[in-house]
Amino acid sequence: MATQTINLASLTQSQQVLRALQANFGTMQLGNYQAVRRQFYSYVPYGAGSTQYNFFGSAVGNTGQTTQLTNLPTAGSFGTSSFLVKQVRCKYYINGNVNTNTYAGTDATSGLYADLINGFFQAGVLQLVVNAKTFVTINKPFLNAPASDGRAYLYADGTRSTTQGRFPYADLSRRSQNSYMVDPEIFIAAQQNFSLSITYPSGLIAPICTNPAFATTTIGFIGVSLDGIEFRPVQ
Repeated sequence: MATQTINLASLTQSQQVLRALQANFGTMQLGNYQAVRRQFYSYVPYGAGSTQYNFFGSAVGNTGQTTQLTNLPTAGSFGTSSFLVKQVRCKYYINGNVNTNTYAGTDATSGLYADLINGFFQAGVLQLVVNAKTFVTINKPFLNAPASDGRAYLYADGTRSTTQGRFPYADLSRRSQNSYMVDPEIFIAAQQNFSLSITYPSGLIAPICTNPAFATTTIGFIGVSLDGIEFRPVQ
């Protein structure tokens, strides 16, 4: 293979140098991008309650950050990709599929329904900030920007008696048409810093559910998913 040479002395601008090096030795085609539908997500432990939760502050692979918690390539940005935000979804999950085996009719702490109806899901303010400027503010984000993932309601019906039975059920809206649409969409350029937080200005709201123990930092997680279009360099 013939060896290509570049006369760097004839190049007077850094942009020219980069273009010349990329054209001959690069691993991606600068200026050429592909568009891919993508969701970026970030989950944090709810714990015993807090006045502020910060999302997308850590990249996947950082200490404790597995692909179950986030898929963000770079802390606070989309790295070499740009992203067009079309939807915001607020979610939760219970790690390890932990659940209660029995329910007594007077026990309001068995199951997460108490928190969904009377707890922290009923409050909070979500803010999406790009380069120190707020672009999205959602009051009661878990209600007004629900998961909307189309998941069906499934349950296992166990033994019933006068004191045990299927406990009351509640969940965030799962209907796909109820998702929070960002209109107009927000374009976040490559390497542009952004942050997303959910705050509770009136004070922390402690979890009500104790079975499963949602307050445990390894069991109960809340998160935010940004749904849209990723524009990434063609390799």
